[in-house]
Amino acid sequence: MGFLNNKERIVDTLLTQIGRENISKGSLGIKYFAFTDKGAMYLHEESGARKSDFLEIGFEANNSNNDLMFFTSDDRGKNIRYNTFNYVINEDGVVYNAIEEYDSKNQRFRATIITGSNVLNGFGNEILTTQSGFSSIAGEIASSSFKKFENKKFISHKQNPDFLNFSVNKNSVSFSISDNFPIKNDDIKEIELNAAEPLFFDQYVSNIDMFKFMPPVFPEQYENGKTVGNYTDLNQKNIESFDDIKKVLKEKPVRKISIDQTSFDSNLLLQVFEVTEHEGKVIKLDTIDFGEFNDNGVFKKVIFVGKNFIDDYNYPTYLNLFTIILEE
Repeated sequence: MGFLNNKERIVDTLLTQIGRENISKGSLGIKYFAFTDKGAMYLHEESGARKSDFLEIGFEANNSNNDLMFFTSDDRGKNIRYNTFNYVINEDGVVYNAIEEYDSKNQRFRATIITGSNVLNGFGNEILTTQSGFSSIAGEIASSSFKKFENKKFISHKQNPDFLNFSVNKNSVSFSISDNFPIKNDDIKEIELNAAEPLFFDQYVSNIDMFKFMPPVFPEQYENGKTVGNYTDLNQKNIESFDDIKKVLKEKPVRKISIDQTSFDSNLLLQVFEVTEHEGKVIKLDTIDFGEFNDNGVFKKVIFVGKNFIDDYNYPTYLNLFTIILEE
């Protein structure tokens, strides 16, 4: 930690742990930024302006628990370690109490694993009863991003009072699942993970440029752009239009949620989790932004939600669980 120049106004920035990992891989891309005045110090001046240099001591920005606002996962389908104000979630989704005690005898931290209705001691098999159910803990973890947003104290313009409320027509939806629904018994097939299509051949990423079948071709001035050789397209059939998406979702159960009140821009933050109560796990599901479509004059955005599994060749295989369609 050091001091800022007390004679100039400086915007001080630093990268989070995930940011440093991404920049080491060459995959850091900054798309949006926001200013926060949480650490700012305001002094009252009758004239409305400072008459002297800034003489007070200011400290450089530092990492805090609020910097990692989003619960994220890597390309293996594993969580990236995430801290809320009360809990820590490891890469396998196991939830720990955020308060860790250092055991000087064993020279390690003593963590507490939280499961469905019990708290398991991190050093043994002793089970301690807890009064709170795991469902409420999972709910707190899922909503922690919103709390971290609030704690960042972002600078913004005054919101239109007509758009201060957010409401939906229902708070929960349920799906009935049986041995014959939504997948019929005759359609259920078992396949080895190593034999399944890797993610980069999957139809759910078929409209993303980096996954498209693009065999090398000669420049147009030579051979008129003819393909260099004979190449086989191993990709699944591409999803190219919203009609193709309808075919993928044909006969699948549908639930609709209407947004009754929102902001003028309708900015939404969506995160999807898998909660396994009896194991005390919270897993961030993988989402694929499949793009925007015009369906008979109606704007629709398609998001696939599922899980990645890693086969013996270290290739990810994607399993789609459900699909979110946002429309006007």
